[in-house]
Amino acid sequence: MRATLVIPGMLRHAVPWAATAALLAAACDPVGPAALQDPTLGAPAFSRQVGIDQFKQQLDSGPARVRMVLEDTGLMARRVRITRPDQLNRAEGIESRITGVSSGSLTLALGNLTISFNDSTRFRADAEDGFDEQENELEVGDAAGLIRDGGEGEHHTVTAADFVARVQAAIDSGRHPAVEARRAAPSTPQAPDDAHFLASSLRLVEDADHPRIDVNVTAANLQINGSPPPDAWIQVLGLKIEVLTSDSTTRLEANDADTEGELEFRGLVKSVNTGDSTAVLDDGTVLHLVAGTEREDADEHDGSAALQTLADVQAALSAGKSVVAKGEGLLKATSPRTLDVIEIRFRVVTAAP
Repeated sequence: MRATLVIPGMLRHAVPWAATAALLAAACDPVGPAALQDPTLGAPAFSRQVGIDQFKQQLDSGPARVRMVLEDTGLMARRVRITRPDQLNRAEGIESRITGVSSGSLTLALGNLTISFNDSTRFRADAEDGFDEQENELEVGDAAGLIRDGGEGEHHTVTAADFVARVQAAIDSGRHPAVEARRAAPSTPQAPDDAHFLASSLRLVEDADHPRIDVNVTAANLQINGSPPPDAWIQVLGLKIEVLTSDSTTRLEANDADTEGELEFRGLVKSVNTGDSTAVLDDGTVLHLVAGTEREDADEHDGSAALQTLADVQAALSAGKSVVAKGEGLLKATSPRTLDVIEIRFRVVTAAP
């Protein structure tokens, strides 16, 4: 008799029971070093699904970086992932649509959160291809090195006044442009009820499909609900994010050891090879999609812009469309630079905000 194991990345394989039992045992270990493996492909799944108790155990062990993807409406988490400790020094970030702007702050659709900016903040407004070359260098791990994102499209570095004017014009015309806000990670995680966020950089983007929060937390940020639903809340920046795992609304994940050293990438897709599951960015970076690669699901309000498979990307490129690739991966080769993709979002670039 064979048992079927669902492998993250939406691949299913029938495997012998002994192999299945070993994989399930690994999945139940909240801190086990071994990544889940697809036994037929030998590729890491990178993360494993965990329950509230396992999630709490990881936070109890010390500060952690948590990445949350939220529903478009309300403060409900679609996915929450605890990353490896090497991510604690990376810049924290927020992605959301903008609902209001002043000379020193932005109001976001994400819980009406207000983020601040000042004379030290860098401002970027993407061109129609969706990229800013000067913002492509990102801190990695403990800042031991830098990696450059793909995508060398036209970019705009703007003043604070120009940035505010551009956002206000978009809002006045009935649109709500999206922003990526970043700041250096604080030396200790911010208190759960502290809503302060001073951005070191602000980038207007076209491709923010769901609100996202990427910050460091401690056990104090997790509140278990004794009378669910929801099952718990994760409170960050003064926002109480609902976690509902009992009906699979929220997926809780923990990164495995094989994700240590993960890097961000962002770029325009130049070509696709569906045969070997790769995509090449404008700068020559090769993205290798493996069994464990997670593909971001489509925005229900803008599903036409999201692409789920490499075949979808190929069709879009063949139709003369520009496609954005954005996500995280592990560096596997330097010539050409090749990343095994942990998570990826493909989107057709439409009009700039």
